Amino acid sequence: MSQEEIEFLEGLQNNTVDVEPGVDFVVEGDDRKMTFILIYVWSIRYTTLRDGRRQILRYQNFPFLASGLSWVTAREFAILGDQAVRLGRLPAKARLAHLLLELWHRLELIGHNDGKWLEMPMTQNDLADTLGLSLVHTNRSLAELRKSGVITVSKSHIKLENIADLVHLAEFNPDHLTEFSI
Repeated sequence: MSQEEIEFLEGLQNNTVDVEPGVDFVVEGDDRKMTFILIYVWSIRYTTLRDGRRQILRYQNFPFLASGLSWVTAREFAILGDQAVRLGRLPAKARLAHLLLELWHRLELIGHNDGKWLEMPMTQNDLADTLGLSLVHTNRSLAELRKSGVITVSKSHIKLENIADLVHLAEFNPDHLTEFSI
C-alpha cells in the first residue's frame, strides 16, 4: 500500500483498544456495527458448533488491510440498501429527497458539508439515471420540491431549506451511515 493509503486507513480509526491474547472481542450474534483494525497481531475467525467444537475459518495475517476493506464493504452495502429502497418503494419526489439527504449526510461525515448547501456536479440526466426515472419525471420532482420550499436549486448546488421536512418525506434514516466505526 502507498503511504497515502496507509494514512487514509489509519485516519478511519475512532477508538483504540488493547485486547489480551485469547480474548474473543467479537462474538457471533452480537449486534455490532463496527469493524476492527487489528495491529501487531495474528487473529482467527471461527465458528462454534452446537456441540461446542470450534472450526477455524480464517487466519488474518494482514489485519489492517483486511479490516479496512471490510469497513468499506459494509459501508457500500448500506448505501446499496438505500438505493434498493429508493428504487423499489419510494415515489419519485421522495426518491429525489432521499438521494439528496444521503449525499448531504455522506459529505457531512467527511467534513465537506457547509450546513445546507449541497454541491451537485451531476446533471439532471445523471439524477434520472440514479433514481430510475425519466428526465421529465426527475425535472418535475425537482420542481415540486422547489415549489414546496424544501430546496433551492442553483446551477451547480442545491440548498436543503427544510431538512426535517425532507427527512419526513423521504423516510430517511441516516443511522446506518454513521453507526459503522473502526
